[in-house]
Amino acid sequence: MGAKVCGISCRHRHTETVDISQSFEFLGPSVSMGKYLLDAKQELLITIQKEMRIAAGAEKLFRVTKDRKTRARVKELRNSSKKKVKDLYTSLHKLNEEIVQWREEENAPEAVQETTENAGDICVAFPTEVTEPEVQVILQPASDSSQ
Repeated sequence: MGAKVCGISCRHRHTETVDISQSFEFLGPSVSMGKYLLDAKQELLITIQKEMRIAAGAEKLFRVTKDRKTRARVKELRNSSKKKVKDLYTSLHKLNEEIVQWREEENAPEAVQETTENAGDICVAFPTEVTEPEVQVILQPASDSSQ
């Protein structure tokens, strides 16, 4: 049973990746960024699972194949499938970073707003940027008053 007969080597592979922010611009205002990111993550996880099953099947097929030409095709399929899984995991990592960044952006204004609301009548101003403390260098040694 060859790879071509099984239809494994004839499978279409989608290798084009789209930047998340670019694809979000075309969705319009009706779709929230958070829902879009979480849906994209679910879709990516499903794709990873499918690709891992394909890689496992290609590995099994490689072990049982005796024909040299078929074995070479299956080996190529196995290697490309492993590469695809690595690429998908890289995409998942980037997507997770985007989700974390989005959650931080969403939660940051709420935290400041809650703090100012809980302050009551006291007006509290929070700095927009955290700056490093100023350090002054003293050139003269301090005089010892105990002498």
